Amino acid sequence: MMHDSSKVNQEDLWEDKSKALPEETAPAFRLDLGPESSVVQPHPIRTTSPHPRATEEKLPEPVFPKRPELLASESAASVIGEPHIPPARRHWSTPLIYRAMRGWMFPYLKSRALPGEFHPIICYLFTEYKCNLECHYCWAFDNHVKGMTEDVAKRSIDWLHATTCRVLALMGGEPLLRPAFVHKVIYYAAKRGFWTYLPTNGRLMRPEVMDRILDAGVATVNLAVDAVDEKPGLPKALTPIRKNFDYLVRRQYGYGATLFFNINICRNNLDDVKALTEIAHDNGIATDYHINESPMLEQQNFNHLDQNRRLFGRRIGRKLTRCWIG
Repeated sequence: MMHDSSKVNQEDLWEDKSKALPEETAPAFRLDLGPESSVVQPHPIRTTSPHPRATEEKLPEPVFPKRPELLASESAASVIGEPHIPPARRHWSTPLIYRAMRGWMFPYLKSRALPGEFHPIICYLFTEYKCNLECHYCWAFDNHVKGMTEDVAKRSIDWLHATTCRVLALMGGEPLLRPAFVHKVIYYAAKRGFWTYLPTNGRLMRPEVMDRILDAGVATVNLAVDAVDEKPGLPKALTPIRKNFDYLVRRQYGYGATLFFNINICRNNLDDVKALTEIAHDNGIATDYHINESPMLEQQNFNHLDQNRRLFGRRIGRKLTRCWIG
């Protein structure tokens, strides 16, 4: 068998401290603008909503607690700081299995069987564009843009319910900047049969907030962390939110929710990626990964493009991809 000298050995990236990734300047943006140039051209700003209403709709006030026996079963003080041993195998009740099937399997089968082309399965609801952190690789936030209104959220959920879509992923920014609003959105979406997904950097994930989110019916929480301790340009770290994490990782079981780490692989956090993966494994939760590259299109609110040591250029990105999936 011939040896492929171009393939990167994974252990070399993790273990050999003497080898640094070669310096590489990230391109300004990666999309080759040809026919796609129309997407960056200025367009007239719509001054009225597509479907104006005489009165704005409101989301219903959530009932809390819906399950008081779970809220009283374990206080925050009783779980924080104690070692956590995840169960060898999780138990999924019939209602929880049905919730997952109703969210993912049934819409997929309908999308294959029904006539026509528009049969969505998952929707991303951008409830918030503002963020309380500034990761140097990120351009997916804008602190000058107001968050979604209750009227838009309710009308969006009602419209999506009329389609095959039954997975609702909240997006940001940082959705928990308005915890009462997120509580209402998740409560209403769950009541309408949606499998709901909440991403957060964890800084605002206080126990009293997560009790309400879990009680409302969230299906999974995406905890975005890039480092164990804060690093320059990488503020999404586990140590500042460890107490919140320890609380949530225990509370997920009673409510039938799941929790996973969302980890960005950067040029300067490879050791942290490995450490976070091991922490996730020790706590019985899943992980997913993203390789950071420069924006595909020019982003006006991206402040850290030049000399950004957190972004991969194309060459290093290809090597890491081969390392992880090859």
